[in-house]
Amino acid sequence: GTSIAFYGHADGQLVASIDGASPTYHPPGLQFQIYQQWFNFADLADTHHDITLDFSTNVYFDYAVISAGQSTPLRGRSILVDDSDAAMNYTGAWSEQSDQMFATGDGLQQIPHGKSVRRSTKAGDYVLLQFTGSSISVYGIVQWQNPGRISTAYTLDGSASPQTTTISSDGQRNPYTDQPNYLFYHADLAPGNHTLVITVTEITDQQSFLLDYILYTAAFDSLAAMP
Repeated sequence: GTSIAFYGHADGQLVASIDGASPTYHPPGLQFQIYQQWFNFADLADTHHDITLDFSTNVYFDYAVISAGQSTPLRGRSILVDDSDAAMNYTGAWSEQSDQMFATGDGLQQIPHGKSVRRSTKAGDYVLLQFTGSSISVYGIVQWQNPGRISTAYTLDGSASPQTTTISSDGQRNPYTDQPNYLFYHADLAPGNHTLVITVTEITDQQSFLLDYILYTAAFDSLAAMP
C-alpha cells in the first residue's frame, strides 16, 4: 500500500518505525483518554512494507487502515468507505457533523473515523452506495443517552423486502452514553456488483441516525481492476 494509519487508545508515548527507518515518536499532538488515529505513514512506494511498533505503556489497538496502490492485492480484503467518501450518494436533509468526540461510557472518548459522521433526523433521507464485493457492513454511532427510536431500512439490489433495523432508548442506557462502531447492518453476498440503499424510515424524540463508515469485502483483484 501507499500509506497506513493506526487507530486506538494509549496511555502514553508510542514509538513506530517503517522499513528499518529511524523511529518516530508519538505524540506530538496525541491526546490521551481518546480513541483516535495514532499516526499515519504516508507517501509510501506501492510495495510491501514492514512496521515495528514499540509501546511502553498500556495500549488498546483498534484497527489499521491501508491506502491501496494500483497494484495492491485487494480481493477478499475489507474496503472502508467513510461517510465523506464521494462514493456515498446522499439524498435528503443529511448534515455533516465534524470534530465531535463521543463518550464511550468507560471514561474515554472516541473520534469518529475521518473525524466526521453524517446525521439524519428526518424520515425519508437515504444514501446509496454501489460496490463490487461479497459482503457489506454498515457502522455508525448510537447515542443511548438520547430518548427516542431510530428505524432504518437496508435495500440490496432493489429487493422488495428490505431489512429493517430499529433501535429504541429511554435515555437511561448503561454503561454506554454513546456507542461508536455500532453495527447497524451486515449481509453476505454473491461476489459481484451490488447497490445498497439505506433509508431512514423513522426518527422520534431526541434521536438521530449517525452514519460513520461502511465496510465491504472486495470482489476484485486491485484498484487497477476495480469495475
